[in-house]
Amino acid sequence: MARARGFNITMLGDKKLAKDLKRLEIKMQKRIVKKAINRGAIMLRNAVRAAAPVGKTGNLKKYIHKITFSSARSGLLGARVQPGKREQMGIAASDPYYYPAIVEYKFKSYLRATLDTLRNTILEKVRQEIKRGVESG
Repeated sequence: MARARGFNITMLGDKKLAKDLKRLEIKMQKRIVKKAINRGAIMLRNAVRAAAPVGKTGNLKKYIHKITFSSARSGLLGARVQPGKREQMGIAASDPYYYPAIVEYKFKSYLRATLDTLRNTILEKVRQEIKRGVESG
Protein backbone atom coordinates (compact mmCIF):
# COMPACT_ATOMS: atom_id res chain seq x y z
CA MET A 1 0.00 0.00 0.00
CA ALA A 2 1.61 3.24 -1.15
CA ARG A 3 1.36 6.28 1.10
CA ALA A 4 1.13 9.77 -0.33
CA ARG A 5 4.29 11.86 0.00
CA GLY A 6 2.50 15.13 -0.54
CA PHE A 7 -0.31 16.72 -2.43
CA ASN A 8 -0.12 17.45 -6.13
CA ILE A 9 -1.54 20.92 -6.76
CA THR A 10 -0.07 21.42 -10.25
CA MET A 11 -3.53 22.17 -11.65
CA LEU A 12 -3.29 25.52 -9.83
CA GLY A 13 -0.26 26.39 -11.97
CA ASP A 14 1.89 27.76 -9.14
CA LYS A 15 5.16 25.79 -8.92
CA LYS A 16 6.55 27.86 -6.04
CA LEU A 17 3.40 27.28 -3.99
CA ALA A 18 3.57 23.53 -4.70
CA LYS A 19 7.20 23.47 -3.56
CA ASP A 20 6.41 25.45 -0.40
CA LEU A 21 3.49 23.14 0.40
CA LYS A 22 5.68 20.03 0.06
CA ARG A 23 8.06 21.42 2.68
CA LEU A 24 5.35 21.04 5.32
CA GLU A 25 4.57 17.75 7.03
CA ILE A 26 1.83 15.60 5.49
CA LYS A 27 -0.75 16.29 8.22
CA MET A 28 -0.37 20.03 7.76
CA GLN A 29 -0.55 19.70 3.96
CA LYS A 30 -3.77 17.73 4.26
CA ARG A 31 -5.32 20.25 6.64
CA ILE A 32 -4.42 23.19 4.36
CA VAL A 33 -5.54 21.55 1.11
CA LYS A 34 -8.76 20.19 2.64
CA LYS A 35 -9.70 23.62 3.99
CA ALA A 36 -8.96 25.26 0.63
CA ILE A 37 -11.02 22.71 -1.31
CA ASN A 38 -13.87 23.10 1.16
CA ARG A 39 -13.89 26.89 0.70
CA GLY A 40 -13.93 26.51 -3.10
CA ALA A 41 -16.77 23.98 -2.88
CA ILE A 42 -18.83 26.30 -0.66
CA MET A 43 -18.35 29.07 -3.22
CA LEU A 44 -19.53 26.76 -6.01
CA ARG A 45 -22.47 25.43 -3.96
CA ASN A 46 -23.73 28.93 -3.26
CA ALA A 47 -23.46 29.90 -6.93
CA VAL A 48 -25.25 26.72 -8.06
CA ARG A 49 -28.05 27.36 -5.58
CA ALA A 50 -28.44 30.87 -6.94
CA ALA A 51 -28.57 29.56 -10.52
CA ALA A 52 -30.95 26.65 -9.86
CA PRO A 53 -34.52 27.18 -11.01
CA VAL A 54 -37.28 27.19 -8.43
CA GLY A 55 -40.04 24.70 -9.19
CA LYS A 56 -43.28 24.04 -7.36
CA THR A 57 -41.62 22.96 -4.10
CA GLY A 58 -38.26 24.76 -4.20
CA ASN A 59 -36.59 21.49 -3.18
CA LEU A 60 -34.04 21.54 -6.02
CA LYS A 61 -32.50 24.79 -4.80
CA LYS A 62 -32.94 23.89 -1.13
CA TYR A 63 -31.14 20.54 -1.25
CA ILE A 64 -28.09 21.40 -3.36
CA HIS A 65 -25.16 20.53 -1.13
CA LYS A 66 -21.43 19.86 -1.15
CA ILE A 67 -19.71 16.64 -0.23
CA THR A 68 -16.02 16.47 0.60
CA PHE A 69 -14.12 13.22 0.27
CA SER A 70 -10.64 11.85 0.87
CA SER A 71 -8.75 8.63 0.31
CA ALA A 72 -6.08 7.57 2.77
CA ARG A 73 -4.60 5.14 0.24
CA SER A 74 -4.10 7.53 -2.68
CA GLY A 75 -4.03 10.79 -0.75
CA LEU A 76 -6.79 12.18 -2.95
CA LEU A 77 -8.87 15.03 -1.56
CA GLY A 78 -11.85 16.52 -3.34
CA ALA A 79 -15.32 17.96 -3.19
CA ARG A 80 -18.50 17.56 -5.17
CA VAL A 81 -21.59 19.76 -5.45
CA GLN A 82 -24.81 17.89 -6.19
CA PRO A 83 -28.59 17.98 -5.76
CA GLY A 84 -30.28 16.07 -2.96
CA LYS A 85 -31.36 12.46 -2.89
CA ARG A 86 -34.82 11.33 -3.99
CA GLU A 87 -36.12 11.02 -0.42
CA GLN A 88 -35.00 14.54 0.51
CA MET A 89 -36.64 16.05 -2.53
CA GLY A 90 -39.92 14.20 -2.15
CA ILE A 91 -39.46 12.05 -5.27
CA ALA A 92 -41.07 8.65 -4.86
CA ALA A 93 -38.79 5.64 -5.17
CA SER A 94 -41.15 4.23 -7.80
CA ASP A 95 -40.95 7.39 -9.92
CA PRO A 96 -38.69 6.65 -12.92
CA TYR A 97 -37.76 10.32 -13.28
CA TYR A 98 -35.23 12.29 -11.27
CA TYR A 99 -36.23 15.93 -11.49
CA PRO A 100 -32.75 17.51 -11.03
CA ALA A 101 -31.35 15.48 -13.94
CA ILE A 102 -34.26 16.41 -16.20
CA VAL A 103 -33.76 20.09 -15.45
CA GLU A 104 -29.96 19.90 -15.87
CA TYR A 105 -29.89 17.95 -19.11
CA LYS A 106 -33.10 18.94 -20.86
CA PHE A 107 -34.17 22.42 -19.81
CA LYS A 108 -31.60 24.58 -18.04
CA SER A 109 -28.09 23.59 -17.08
CA TYR A 110 -27.53 25.00 -13.61
CA LEU A 111 -24.65 22.78 -12.42
CA ARG A 112 -22.36 22.58 -15.47
CA ALA A 113 -23.02 26.15 -16.59
CA THR A 114 -22.14 27.51 -13.15
CA LEU A 115 -18.99 25.39 -12.91
CA ASP A 116 -17.85 26.44 -16.39
CA THR A 117 -18.41 30.09 -15.53
CA LEU A 118 -16.67 30.01 -12.15
CA ARG A 119 -13.93 27.42 -12.75
CA ASN A 120 -11.02 29.90 -12.83
CA THR A 121 -12.42 31.96 -9.95
CA ILE A 122 -12.75 28.84 -7.78
CA LEU A 123 -9.26 27.61 -8.66
CA GLU A 124 -7.87 31.04 -7.76
CA LYS A 125 -9.75 30.96 -4.44
CA VAL A 126 -8.31 27.50 -3.68
CA ARG A 127 -4.81 28.72 -4.62
CA GLN A 128 -5.15 31.76 -2.33
CA GLU A 129 -6.37 29.61 0.56
CA ILE A 130 -3.45 27.18 0.15
CA LYS A 131 -1.02 30.10 -0.02
CA ARG A 132 -2.52 31.59 3.15
CA GLY A 133 -2.24 28.22 4.90
CA VAL A 134 1.38 27.69 3.80
CA GLU A 135 2.37 31.17 4.97
CA SER A 136 0.75 30.70 8.38
CA GLY A 137 1.82 27.06 8.74
